[in-house]
Amino acid sequence: MANEFEIVRYPKIKNLNIFIVEMEYRTLHIHRDFELNLILDGHMTIFSNSKRYSVSTGDLLLFNPNQPHELFAQGEICVKILCLQISPRFFRDTLPAMQDVSFQMVKLRNNEIGNWIKSFSRNFVKLALTYIEEPHPYYQLLCASRINEIFYLLLEHIPVRFPSPMDRKAIERKAERILRLLDFVDSNFMYKINLGDFAQAEGLSLNHLSYFIKENINQTFQEYVTNIRYNHACKLLLSGDKRLIDICFESGFSDPRYLTKAFLKKTGMRPDEYRHKFAAVKPEEQYQRNRYSSQKFYSDAKAKQILSNYCIEEAKTINFRKKLEIVN
Repeated sequence: MANEFEIVRYPKIKNLNIFIVEMEYRTLHIHRDFELNLILDGHMTIFSNSKRYSVSTGDLLLFNPNQPHELFAQGEICVKILCLQISPRFFRDTLPAMQDVSFQMVKLRNNEIGNWIKSFSRNFVKLALTYIEEPHPYYQLLCASRINEIFYLLLEHIPVRFPSPMDRKAIERKAERILRLLDFVDSNFMYKINLGDFAQAEGLSLNHLSYFIKENINQTFQEYVTNIRYNHACKLLLSGDKRLIDICFESGFSDPRYLTKAFLKKTGMRPDEYRHKFAAVKPEEQYQRNRYSSQKFYSDAKAKQILSNYCIEEAKTINFRKKLEIVN
């Protein structure tokens, strides 16, 4: 369950983490932190709160604590993401009510919420650079200042809701049920798995549970199981010389034909073609793969370089737009 309930680490500043990750996918997961993502490069599909979002370079995403979300890159190009994860405890002394805040927007776009988001994005990048560079002994104070400004702007411009104690309990119960479901799949995906067993353990009818799954993870139970099996097969294909028949059964596919069908649907390639294409990738260029995610985290030095390049390209875009405005 640790992979679906993400335990957020805070390596530098208490209750705060900022990093850059390059991602192919991250299966449905939950954590207790607010999460703010800036898409630095690429296109991605997001599933959250029974909705699907398509995002691209420059878009911002905002997730509340205990809000399930799932991320997939679109196409063969992986997506670079600047990610801020922050616990509501960070605001405990300045704004205790943050523990009850629920932002009502996921995708933040310029044309939907106003031009303030442009400077907001730049401030987010400045915050990240300060966090990554640690430019002076008191950089923590500067980070705290910029975080407070960022969340002040979010509270000013994004609709929020303050759930009642009863609503909060309902949200927690839903998150706990989702985690139990994901844990059930994680423990049984390699076998013949039956949703009826989980429905019985939860004391729910099969119809009610099927609706709950479709509403909250944006796919059917069988689709989710197949995705977990496929992701696990990807890892096995690239981590050794196991025979395809062994990978098939270790991943829970009852027949090699189903394994091949899953790969053709996901990648357009057969499993052996997938292995041949990606197994030769240098170790330093490989993604950290498991059945939950395929992603690569960048060092502080590389993250600084990526953010600097992003700022340069953003400045070019702004200058180009200004020239167009003058011409017009």
